[in-house]
Amino acid sequence: MAFEYTISDPDHWHDTIEGLPEVIAKNGFIEVIDQPGKGVDLIPEKARRYLAEDNRDFSA
Repeated sequence: MAFEYTISDPDHWHDTIEGLPEVIAKNGFIEVIDQPGKGVDLIPEKARRYLAEDNRDFSA
């Protein structure tokens, strides 16, 4: 399996998503989240702040 993961850790990831572990990848491994569904929840109100102006009608 291949997984594309950026080596940076954008601040907005932890600001816009609940349930995301502090460290996602460690020593080349990614921790599998042990929660129902995807294991994380998007916070649309916070995510809208990071959208480009022409995408402000984003709905989740």
